[in-house]
Amino acid sequence: MDSRPHKVPAGSLTPPQLFSYLTNNSLDQLGDSEEVWPIMYWAAEGARLYARSKNCQHRKFYVGCTGHGEDELGQWRLAVGYNSKSDVFERKCAEMRMFDDARRIGLQRITRIFTVGPHQIDDHSGVPSKTLHPCKYCRDLFRQMLLEPSPIISRETVIMTALPPEPNGGVSQTYEKYTLGQMLDLHSGNHHPPKL
Repeated sequence: MDSRPHKVPAGSLTPPQLFSYLTNNSLDQLGDSEEVWPIMYWAAEGARLYARSKNCQHRKFYVGCTGHGEDELGQWRLAVGYNSKSDVFERKCAEMRMFDDARRIGLQRITRIFTVGPHQIDDHSGVPSKTLHPCKYCRDLFRQMLLEPSPIISRETVIMTALPPEPNGGVSQTYEKYTLGQMLDLHSGNHHPPKL
């Protein structure tokens, strides 16, 4: 699947401009449209930079994640997370922390997930990729969550992964987009890896 966001009101905004945009525009105006992807990208990048500023990753491998979904009032909101692993910070993936935030803000369902981080080949599945995919522990968490009586995610939840911004500060042109089901199948050996 490949659908790069375009015609997006916030697509060309720098992170400081994005916060101004979000202050003056409700996510409800965008709903669950493709136009939310750039906002999610910059929010995930903001979480990644926060982790870097706190030096909470001993390997200096910083990752940010956002989840886009609806709360109990039907309002669209973003949940945000960053990764950590050090002597001071507990080991926790960005996706796991994003789900903690989703519960905290009352999301009932998440329709989109965006992870931004440096590239790394998956240690467990060995599946080749252009971007950082959720790790084995996150994929196991996704599978457990899918078995819950009222899961916050589904196999149709769309997940996009991208590299951090380009040196010029623009949105990375290296990204991948799957449904959660496709991502899980890909790393389970139930699907042929996409040609990169």
